[in-house]
Amino acid sequence: MIQTIKTIFRTYNRAAMQQTHLKDVIFLLIDNFSVMSLSGPMEVYRHANRFGHKAVYNTVIASVDGSHVTASNGLQIRADLSLDELGNTDVFIIVAGVGAEKVADRTLLATLQRLSAQRCILGGVSTGGLILARAGVLNGYRATVHWENFTSLVELYPGVTPVFQHYVRDRDRITCSGGTSTIDLFLDLVNDDLDNTVVTRITEQMQMDRQRPGEDKQGHRLNRHGKPLSTVVARAVAQIEISIDEPTRVDELARLAGVTSRHLLRLFRQELGTTPVQFGLDIRLQRARSLILNTSMALSDIAAATGFNSRSHMTQRYRIRYAETPTQTRLN
Repeated sequence: MIQTIKTIFRTYNRAAMQQTHLKDVIFLLIDNFSVMSLSGPMEVYRHANRFGHKAVYNTVIASVDGSHVTASNGLQIRADLSLDELGNTDVFIIVAGVGAEKVADRTLLATLQRLSAQRCILGGVSTGGLILARAGVLNGYRATVHWENFTSLVELYPGVTPVFQHYVRDRDRITCSGGTSTIDLFLDLVNDDLDNTVVTRITEQMQMDRQRPGEDKQGHRLNRHGKPLSTVVARAVAQIEISIDEPTRVDELARLAGVTSRHLLRLFRQELGTTPVQFGLDIRLQRARSLILNTSMALSDIAAATGFNSRSHMTQRYRIRYAETPTQTRLN
Protein backbone atom coordinates (compact mmCIF):
# COMPACT_ATOMS: atom_id res chain seq x y z
CA MET A 1 0.00 0.00 0.00
CA ILE A 2 1.29 3.45 -0.89
CA GLN A 3 1.58 5.72 2.13
CA THR A 4 1.88 9.48 2.15
CA ILE A 5 4.77 9.81 4.54
CA LYS A 6 4.23 13.50 5.26
CA THR A 7 1.01 12.66 7.12
CA ILE A 8 3.12 10.55 9.47
CA PHE A 9 6.15 12.74 9.98
CA ARG A 10 4.93 16.32 9.48
CA THR A 11 2.39 16.54 12.27
CA TYR A 12 4.24 19.36 13.97
CA ASN A 13 4.95 21.23 10.74
CA ARG A 14 1.40 22.58 10.62
CA ALA A 15 2.20 24.74 13.61
CA ALA A 16 5.57 25.56 12.10
CA MET A 17 3.88 27.09 9.05
CA GLN A 18 2.67 29.91 11.29
CA GLN A 19 6.21 30.90 12.27
CA THR A 20 8.20 33.67 10.61
CA HIS A 21 10.97 31.36 9.39
CA LEU A 22 10.91 27.94 7.81
CA LYS A 23 13.95 25.94 6.85
CA ASP A 24 12.89 23.88 3.85
CA VAL A 25 14.45 20.42 3.77
CA ILE A 26 13.88 18.28 0.67
CA PHE A 27 14.45 14.52 0.83
CA LEU A 28 14.80 13.12 -2.68
CA LEU A 29 14.11 9.38 -2.69
CA ILE A 30 15.75 7.01 -5.17
CA ASP A 31 14.33 3.53 -5.80
CA ASN A 32 15.78 0.92 -3.41
CA PHE A 33 16.43 3.55 -0.74
CA SER A 34 16.67 2.44 2.89
CA VAL A 35 13.62 3.36 4.97
CA MET A 36 15.82 3.78 8.05
CA SER A 37 17.93 6.37 6.24
CA LEU A 38 14.77 8.41 5.72
CA SER A 39 12.79 7.80 8.88
CA GLY A 40 15.69 8.63 11.23
CA PRO A 41 16.20 12.21 9.95
CA MET A 42 12.46 12.79 9.61
CA GLU A 43 11.91 11.82 13.23
CA VAL A 44 14.74 14.08 14.35
CA TYR A 45 13.14 17.02 12.55
CA ARG A 46 9.68 16.15 13.87
CA HIS A 47 10.93 16.21 17.43
CA ALA A 48 12.96 19.36 16.78
CA ASN A 49 9.75 21.10 15.70
CA ARG A 50 8.12 19.78 18.84
CA PHE A 51 10.80 20.83 21.32
CA GLY A 52 12.48 23.79 19.61
CA HIS A 53 11.59 27.45 19.79
CA LYS A 54 14.17 29.25 17.64
CA ALA A 55 13.66 27.56 14.27
CA VAL A 56 11.33 25.11 12.55
CA TYR A 57 11.69 22.70 9.67
CA ASN A 58 9.45 22.09 6.70
CA THR A 59 10.27 18.59 5.42
CA VAL A 60 9.20 17.56 1.94
CA ILE A 61 9.46 14.24 0.10
CA ALA A 62 10.44 14.41 -3.56
CA SER A 63 11.11 11.98 -6.38
CA VAL A 64 12.57 12.59 -9.81
CA ASP A 65 9.20 12.47 -11.57
CA GLY A 66 6.87 13.09 -8.63
CA SER A 67 5.51 9.55 -8.49
CA HIS A 68 5.88 7.02 -5.69
CA VAL A 69 9.25 5.46 -4.88
CA THR A 70 9.84 1.88 -3.72
CA ALA A 71 12.14 1.28 -0.77
CA SER A 72 14.51 -1.66 -0.42
CA ASN A 73 11.98 -3.43 1.83
CA GLY A 74 9.16 -2.99 -0.69
CA LEU A 75 7.41 -0.07 1.02
CA GLN A 76 6.14 2.50 -1.45
CA ILE A 77 6.23 6.19 -0.57
CA ARG A 78 4.29 8.85 -2.49
CA ALA A 79 6.27 12.00 -3.21
CA ASP A 80 5.08 15.54 -2.52
CA LEU A 81 6.68 16.97 -5.65
CA SER A 82 8.91 16.27 -8.65
CA LEU A 83 12.21 17.85 -9.55
CA ASP A 84 10.47 19.92 -12.23
CA GLU A 85 8.34 21.48 -9.48
CA LEU A 86 11.33 22.18 -7.22
CA GLY A 87 12.30 25.79 -6.71
CA ASN A 88 14.83 27.02 -4.20
CA THR A 89 15.39 25.18 -0.93
CA ASP A 90 17.65 25.40 2.09
CA VAL A 91 18.68 21.75 2.28
CA PHE A 92 18.50 19.02 -0.37
CA ILE A 93 19.21 15.43 0.70
CA ILE A 94 19.45 12.39 -1.58
CA VAL A 95 18.36 9.15 0.08
CA ALA A 96 19.56 6.19 -1.98
CA GLY A 97 20.47 2.53 -1.63
CA VAL A 98 21.59 -0.34 -3.83
CA GLY A 99 22.28 0.69 -7.42
CA ALA A 100 23.14 4.33 -6.77
CA GLU A 101 26.29 3.95 -8.87
CA LYS A 102 24.09 3.57 -11.96
CA VAL A 103 21.86 6.60 -11.37
CA ALA A 104 22.51 9.06 -14.20
CA ASP A 105 19.20 10.88 -14.66
CA ARG A 106 19.97 14.12 -16.50
CA THR A 107 17.27 16.10 -14.72
CA LEU A 108 18.61 15.03 -11.33
CA LEU A 109 22.23 15.81 -12.17
CA ALA A 110 21.25 19.21 -13.60
CA THR A 111 19.17 19.97 -10.50
CA LEU A 112 22.13 19.21 -8.24
CA GLN A 113 24.39 21.50 -10.26
CA ARG A 114 21.77 24.27 -10.13
CA LEU A 115 21.33 23.96 -6.38
CA SER A 116 25.09 23.89 -5.91
CA ALA A 117 25.40 27.20 -7.72
CA GLN A 118 22.75 28.62 -5.35
CA ARG A 119 24.86 27.54 -2.35
CA CYS A 120 22.15 25.20 -1.12
CA ILE A 121 23.28 22.64 1.45
CA LEU A 122 23.52 19.37 -0.49
CA GLY A 123 23.62 15.99 1.19
CA GLY A 124 23.59 12.29 0.52
CA VAL A 125 22.83 9.49 2.96
CA SER A 126 23.80 5.84 2.57
CA THR A 127 24.81 5.75 -1.13
CA GLY A 128 23.39 9.19 -1.95
CA GLY A 129 26.90 10.61 -1.90
CA LEU A 130 27.71 8.64 -5.04
CA ILE A 131 25.03 10.55 -6.94
CA LEU A 132 26.36 13.86 -5.65
CA ALA A 133 29.82 12.80 -6.79
CA ARG A 134 28.53 11.84 -10.23
CA ALA A 135 27.02 15.32 -10.60
CA GLY A 136 30.44 16.80 -9.80
CA VAL A 137 29.21 18.70 -6.74
CA LEU A 138 31.52 16.84 -4.33
CA ASN A 139 34.76 17.68 -6.14
CA GLY A 140 37.12 19.24 -3.62
CA TYR A 141 35.03 18.04 -0.68
CA ARG A 142 35.46 15.36 1.96
CA ALA A 143 32.68 12.77 1.84
CA THR A 144 31.58 9.31 2.89
CA VAL A 145 29.14 6.58 1.85
CA HIS A 146 28.07 3.22 3.27
CA TRP A 147 31.05 0.90 3.77
CA GLU A 148 29.79 -1.56 1.13
CA ASN A 149 30.06 1.18 -1.49
CA PHE A 150 33.15 2.95 -0.19
CA THR A 151 35.38 1.36 -2.83
CA SER A 152 33.17 2.86 -5.56
CA LEU A 153 33.61 6.34 -4.09
CA VAL A 154 37.38 5.88 -3.95
CA GLU A 155 37.82 4.43 -7.43
CA LEU A 156 35.21 6.33 -9.45
CA TYR A 157 35.59 9.86 -8.13
CA PRO A 158 39.22 10.96 -7.65
CA GLY A 159 38.09 14.57 -7.16
CA VAL A 160 36.45 13.61 -3.87
CA THR A 161 38.38 13.05 -0.64
CA PRO A 162 36.91 9.82 0.81
CA VAL A 163 36.63 9.64 4.61
CA PHE A 164 35.67 6.37 6.31
CA GLN A 165 33.46 7.93 8.99
CA HIS A 166 29.84 7.70 10.08
CA TYR A 167 29.17 11.11 8.60
CA VAL A 168 31.08 14.05 7.17
CA ARG A 169 30.23 17.74 7.23
CA ASP A 170 32.37 19.81 4.89
CA ARG A 171 31.16 23.38 4.39
CA ASP A 172 27.84 23.15 2.47
CA ARG A 173 28.05 19.40 1.84
CA ILE A 174 26.90 16.65 4.20
CA THR A 175 27.27 12.92 3.59
CA CYS A 176 26.45 9.96 5.77
CA SER A 177 27.01 6.20 5.76
CA GLY A 178 23.31 5.54 6.37
CA GLY A 179 21.53 3.39 8.94
CA THR A 180 21.45 4.84 12.44
CA SER A 181 24.28 7.23 11.52
CA THR A 182 21.66 9.43 9.85
CA ILE A 183 20.20 10.18 13.27
CA ASP A 184 23.59 11.29 14.58
CA LEU A 185 24.14 13.55 11.58
CA PHE A 186 20.78 15.28 11.73
CA LEU A 187 21.01 15.74 15.49
CA ASP A 188 24.26 17.56 14.77
CA LEU A 189 22.49 19.78 12.21
CA VAL A 190 19.65 20.54 14.63
CA ASN A 191 22.20 21.46 17.28
CA ASP A 192 23.50 24.17 14.93
CA ASP A 193 20.04 25.69 14.49
CA LEU A 194 18.69 25.25 18.00
CA ASP A 195 20.81 24.14 20.96
CA ASN A 196 22.08 21.12 22.83
CA THR A 197 19.11 21.16 25.19
CA VAL A 198 16.78 20.38 22.31
CA VAL A 199 19.15 17.69 21.04
CA THR A 200 19.24 16.11 24.49
CA ARG A 201 15.44 16.01 24.61
CA ILE A 202 15.34 14.42 21.17
CA THR A 203 17.85 11.72 22.12
CA GLU A 204 15.84 10.99 25.26
CA GLN A 205 12.62 10.80 23.25
CA MET A 206 14.23 8.43 20.74
CA GLN A 207 15.79 6.40 23.57
CA MET A 208 19.34 6.85 22.35
CA ASP A 209 22.20 6.21 24.77
CA ARG A 210 24.39 8.80 23.07
CA GLN A 211 24.93 10.80 19.93
CA ARG A 212 27.97 9.58 18.02
CA PRO A 213 30.32 12.23 16.60
CA GLY A 214 30.84 12.18 12.87
CA GLU A 215 34.52 11.30 13.11
CA ASP A 216 33.72 7.89 14.60
CA LYS A 217 34.78 5.27 12.10
CA GLN A 218 32.26 3.01 10.39
CA GLY A 219 31.89 -0.47 11.84
CA HIS A 220 33.65 -2.20 8.94
CA ARG A 221 37.17 -0.91 8.50
CA LEU A 222 38.72 -0.53 5.07
CA ASN A 223 42.21 0.45 4.08
CA ARG A 224 42.95 3.83 2.54
CA HIS A 225 42.37 2.37 -0.92
CA GLY A 226 38.83 1.28 -0.07
CA LYS A 227 39.72 -2.41 0.28
CA PRO A 228 39.21 -4.70 3.29
CA LEU A 229 42.05 -4.74 5.80
CA SER A 230 44.50 -7.63 5.75
CA THR A 231 44.04 -10.23 8.48
CA VAL A 232 47.17 -9.03 10.27
CA VAL A 233 46.12 -5.36 10.41
CA ALA A 234 42.52 -6.26 11.24
CA ARG A 235 43.70 -8.26 14.26
CA ALA A 236 45.86 -5.39 15.46
CA VAL A 237 43.05 -2.87 14.97
CA ALA A 238 40.63 -5.06 16.92
CA GLN A 239 43.09 -5.26 19.81
CA ILE A 240 43.61 -1.48 19.77
CA GLU A 241 39.87 -0.90 19.93
CA ILE A 242 39.27 -3.22 22.90
CA SER A 243 42.19 -1.85 24.94
CA ILE A 244 41.48 1.88 24.79
CA ASP A 245 41.86 2.31 28.55
CA GLU A 246 45.20 0.46 28.59
CA PRO A 247 46.84 0.89 25.16
CA THR A 248 48.63 -2.20 23.87
CA ARG A 249 52.32 -1.82 23.02
CA VAL A 250 53.36 -2.24 19.39
CA ASP A 251 55.47 -5.31 20.11
CA GLU A 252 52.49 -6.96 21.82
CA LEU A 253 50.21 -6.03 18.89
CA ALA A 254 52.71 -7.65 16.54
CA ARG A 255 52.87 -10.79 18.67
CA LEU A 256 49.09 -11.09 18.73
CA ALA A 257 48.97 -10.57 14.96
CA GLY A 258 51.73 -13.14 14.38
CA VAL A 259 54.27 -10.83 12.73
CA THR A 260 57.32 -8.76 13.67
CA SER A 261 56.94 -5.18 14.85
CA ARG A 262 58.70 -3.92 11.71
CA HIS A 263 56.33 -5.86 9.44
CA LEU A 264 53.28 -4.60 11.34
CA LEU A 265 54.50 -1.02 11.03
CA ARG A 266 54.99 -1.47 7.29
CA LEU A 267 51.50 -2.94 6.84
CA PHE A 268 49.88 -0.12 8.83
CA ARG A 269 51.59 2.47 6.65
CA GLN A 270 50.58 0.64 3.47
CA GLU A 271 46.96 0.06 4.43
CA LEU A 272 46.04 2.91 6.78
CA GLY A 273 48.67 5.53 6.02
CA THR A 274 49.66 5.81 9.66
CA THR A 275 51.43 3.96 12.46
CA PRO A 276 49.86 1.69 15.10
CA VAL A 277 50.67 4.26 17.79
CA GLN A 278 49.05 7.16 15.89
CA PHE A 279 46.07 5.02 14.93
CA GLY A 280 45.56 4.07 18.56
CA LEU A 281 45.84 7.71 19.65
CA ASP A 282 43.18 8.72 17.10
CA ILE A 283 40.83 6.03 18.39
CA ARG A 284 41.35 7.13 22.00
CA LEU A 285 40.76 10.79 21.17
CA GLN A 286 37.58 9.93 19.27
CA ARG A 287 36.33 7.98 22.27
CA ALA A 288 37.28 10.82 24.62
CA ARG A 289 35.40 13.34 22.47
CA SER A 290 32.33 11.10 22.45
CA LEU A 291 32.39 10.84 26.25
CA ILE A 292 32.86 14.60 26.61
CA LEU A 293 29.90 15.33 24.35
CA ASN A 294 27.53 12.65 25.54
CA THR A 295 28.22 12.07 29.25
CA SER A 296 28.71 14.07 32.42
CA MET A 297 31.86 12.14 33.37
CA ALA A 298 34.63 14.18 34.95
CA LEU A 299 37.42 14.97 32.51
CA SER A 300 39.94 13.20 34.74
CA ASP A 301 37.80 10.05 34.59
CA ILE A 302 37.53 10.35 30.81
CA ALA A 303 41.30 10.65 30.58
CA ALA A 304 41.71 7.45 32.60
CA ALA A 305 39.06 5.64 30.55
CA THR A 306 40.82 6.49 27.30
CA GLY A 307 44.36 5.57 28.29
CA PHE A 308 45.88 8.95 29.10
CA ASN A 309 48.20 9.38 32.06
CA SER A 310 46.41 12.48 33.29
CA ARG A 311 43.80 15.05 32.41
CA SER A 312 46.54 17.45 31.30
CA HIS A 313 48.02 14.81 29.00
CA MET A 314 44.62 14.26 27.38
CA THR A 315 44.04 18.00 27.06
CA GLN A 316 47.38 18.48 25.32
CA ARG A 317 46.69 15.78 22.74
CA TYR A 318 43.05 16.78 22.39
CA ARG A 319 43.90 20.41 21.62
CA ILE A 320 46.28 19.33 18.85
CA ARG A 321 43.61 17.08 17.30
CA TYR A 322 40.50 19.27 17.64
CA ALA A 323 41.92 22.81 18.00
CA GLU A 324 40.07 23.29 21.30
CA THR A 325 40.27 21.96 24.83
CA PRO A 326 37.94 19.30 26.26
CA THR A 327 36.39 21.97 28.48
CA GLN A 328 35.64 24.16 25.46
CA THR A 329 34.06 21.21 23.67
CA ARG A 330 31.77 20.51 26.61
CA LEU A 331 30.76 24.16 27.02
CA ASN A 332 29.99 24.53 23.32
